[in-house]
Amino acid sequence: MNVALLAKWLWRFGCEPDALWRRVIFTKYGNGVNDWWPKPVQQSHGCSLWKGVMNMYDVFKQGISCRVGNGRRILFWHDEWLGNTNLMVRFPLLFTLSNARNSSVYEMKLGGDDGASWDLQMRRSLRE
Repeated sequence: MNVALLAKWLWRFGCEPDALWRRVIFTKYGNGVNDWWPKPVQQSHGCSLWKGVMNMYDVFKQGISCRVGNGRRILFWHDEWLGNTNLMVRFPLLFTLSNARNSSVYEMKLGGDDGASWDLQMRRSLRE
């Protein structure tokens, strides 16, 4: 198995949003939590080329990092943008209480560029 080639396909998938082959993959497997990855392949039978590519995701993920920028493309709870674990796993109770489970970093941030204030959009007060 050529790890470099499979990793290249993963990189191209994220960088070529208008490519026909990428749209075919999204149509066949569905959208994941963001537009960078499709849902994982769930089929247990047959030979799937894309399943082989997606099996390299963990190896690929170790070699990349993301720049948050304005935060519009980074999902607050689902993406690993603050440390090595996503916030959904790190703070499961807060994730459960949030009404904004699929919001971007941009949508969760309050005012200013200091990043000190967040609107987690909780269903109830944390003091209850």
